[in-house]
Order: sequence, then C-alpha cells, then structure tokens
Amino acid sequence: MRIVLVLLLSLVFAPFESYAANVGDVSPDFSVSTLDGKKISYSADLKGKKPVYLIFWATWCPVCKKELPQVKELQKRLGNSIEFIGINVGINEREEDVRGYVRKNNLDLTMVFDKDTRITKSYGVMGTPTQMVIDRTGTIRYRGSDMPEDIEGHINELIMGN
Repeated sequence: MRIVLVLLLSLVFAPFESYAANVGDVSPDFSVSTLDGKKISYSADLKGKKPVYLIFWATWCPVCKKELPQVKELQKRLGNSIEFIGINVGINEREEDVRGYVRKNNLDLTMVFDKDTRITKSYGVMGTPTQMVIDRTGTIRYRGSDMPEDIEGHINELIMGN
C-alpha cells in the first residue's frame, strides 16, 4: 500500500518538478490582482523596468513567518530599485485569512493570493517559502527555499549590473 501511495504521489508531483523555473530560465509571465485590488502583469508592468523579488509563502509556514519580516526590511532598504512581491500559494488558505494575516503582521509588501495556484505551478513551486530574484531581462538569477545571508549584496550587484 505504501509503495502505491509513493508512486501515486510521484506521478502527481513529477510534472511540476520538470517544469520548475530555475536559475538561468526566463521567468514565466503572470497577470494577477493584488490583495489591495491593483492589477499586475509581469511582462507589461515589471519586465524590463527593474528586478523582481518573489517570495511564495503561506500563513501556516513557520519559516515564512520568520522570513517575511526580513523581506519587508529588505523592501524598506531597496524597494526603489527592486520590486518585491509576496505570492501566497493559496493551498489550504482562504483569501480573507491571508488578508487578515498580512494586516495583523503589517506586511506592506505587494501581496497576491494565488487562489487557483496558477502562478505557483507555473514557477514549479513545491514548498514554502520559495524565493526568486529575477533580473530586468526576465532571467531568474536566484531560486531557493531560504534567504541567503548575503542576499542584499547580490541584489545590489544585480541592480548595478542591469
């Protein structure tokens, strides 16, 4: 029985893993409304203008609870040079709960609720948090499950280099 379950889970998750957007890949496009009702299109509003920092997160994720305030602090220091977007993965979440979490924790990042998990799947995100830094040209320059200690240096290098 366990073998059958493992095989079934492998079949379910294998397609997403093979389509994961990785370092060096071109970022998938997305169009979405933020939690505050603003429309964002990656290709129309962000690509070519400035780098983008994405964090895929969930309210139930203990690591996300630790890292979202760090991303918020990064945004305070670098927000004029790089766009920060939090994407709630929408798995086992309700939009009103996500809104409450964002409000309660004073997370003034641009926030998206990925209700149908379309964005999460297009990036091949399998766990939270997943963080990505995308340069101005749309190339993914960093993908990881945690924020490296030297991320600010990398972002500054990216800002100066692009």
